[in-house]
Amino acid sequence: MTNDKDLAALASQFHALFSGMEKACGAYNNIHPDPGSTKGKLKGDAITERKPVTDKLWELHLSGKLGIGIIPIQEENTACFGAIDIDVYIGLDAPKILADIERLNLPLIPCRSKSGGLHLFLFTGRTVPAAHMQSKLREIAAKLGHGLAEIFPKQTVILAESNDLGSWINMPYFDGNNTERHALRPDGTPMSVTGFLDAAEAVKAIATPEWIARPLPLTLDVLNALPDGPPCLQHLVEQGISEGGRNKVLFNLGVYCRKTNADDWEEPTREMNRLYIRPPLLHDEQERIIKSVAKKDYFYTCNDAPLAQFCDKGVCRTRKYGIGSGGAGGLVLGSLSKLMTDPPIWFLEVEQGQRVELTTDQLLSPIEFQKRCAEALKGVMVPVMKRSTWTDYLRPAMENVIEIPAPAEMSAGGHLAGLLEEFCTDRAQANTWNEILAGMPFTEGGKTWFRLGDFVTHVQRKTKAEYKRFTISKWLRDFGATARVREIDGKDTRLWWIEAFPGGTGKPWPVPDSVSRGDAREF
Repeated sequence: MTNDKDLAALASQFHALFSGMEKACGAYNNIHPDPGSTKGKLKGDAITERKPVTDKLWELHLSGKLGIGIIPIQEENTACFGAIDIDVYIGLDAPKILADIERLNLPLIPCRSKSGGLHLFLFTGRTVPAAHMQSKLREIAAKLGHGLAEIFPKQTVILAESNDLGSWINMPYFDGNNTERHALRPDGTPMSVTGFLDAAEAVKAIATPEWIARPLPLTLDVLNALPDGPPCLQHLVEQGISEGGRNKVLFNLGVYCRKTNADDWEEPTREMNRLYIRPPLLHDEQERIIKSVAKKDYFYTCNDAPLAQFCDKGVCRTRKYGIGSGGAGGLVLGSLSKLMTDPPIWFLEVEQGQRVELTTDQLLSPIEFQKRCAEALKGVMVPVMKRSTWTDYLRPAMENVIEIPAPAEMSAGGHLAGLLEEFCTDRAQANTWNEILAGMPFTEGGKTWFRLGDFVTHVQRKTKAEYKRFTISKWLRDFGATARVREIDGKDTRLWWIEAFPGGTGKPWPVPDSVSRGDAREF
């Protein structure tokens, strides 16, 4: 990048290559070592900004003035790129990962991350559903033995109408060729900016939508040995199980054998020990494991090494002899985001391709969560569970929650302010004081009067967020509204009034003699 013209051209190319959500992006500044990390992780000021992604923004990134992050999921819930984020900073075996990518002929471009991990980027020439991109990357991550890695796009759907946003990933080539965030060739040497762009074009030619939709190939031996079995066991058997995980793997192979044939599974388990464990476990150890599998309750130990590193839960649930879909473990929770309104609004992915908007009460209560999913989602059965079980199940999502900045109109009560203006100006207006009792706001002398309950009903009808009555009452006071008791049709009626909004009638209306307007008391 020797001049502004070259920089502008490269910025345009990067913008097109990393085409994601265009209305928001991430920024990561003030980067420095994290003193509390034992992994060599870097930390900094990470923010999400609701501003357009432009070529000028990419110019700032490539010139080293502002590091940016791009949200892979597009507004239409599609994607044209994604990444596997291998966030191992100390002891990362990068040469092995590069060799495995080459050996398996995977169309990935590995790039060093800001902390020295790896981002494995996948680009496609035509956009695909974000769910397909995420699923393919999970499959590849499991194949590489990094099934616990973060996958981008993190979301498969975005509730754009509710101001939901996706998660962003840091972009490579901050400061152009003067960077450590560069792509790597198979031999580990860095690629230049232009070399990276050329490699990306080659990847796009391979990673067509059809390729993304096809499962990665497995050897015929594995398909014959573990038909319809868990992907983790298939990957482990394919590469051979060596010392370090032999007992755990044989136990899970025994579970698989018992699932396939509950009356004749012990000898097939012994055969798998002979065929796939290197070296095979000795007789006594083998029999102890078989005795453990023979207990009444037997399940795959999905969260234990080495199975977890090769896990692809979404696919496993579809396999006849996989983990199945029953019980709490069968419910797949994905990305959890928190819209920073007051009160906050939560977005949780429940099953791939379905995302639900929740209040805090609905998120934390298993019963309320079950009811909300029944109302909002299709074909999702949420199992009944105790609150303590639900809390444990939800904890991983809560620990990785993504905070989304609220739009200006939703922050600091802006959402309620918009709803109040709509309530006072856009709906049917009362022509008399009596009509307030029919649920309509009444404007006279530059003041708009209404009942609290009618406004609460309007809020609940217009938004999925659950605002409690006392919350709205407190907000109205903060907003500058005043509470009064007025006599209407011979009865004391509690009302609120605010200065009339521009566009409100503000027109005095004749009031029947039966309505008293003289006795107003604060409450």
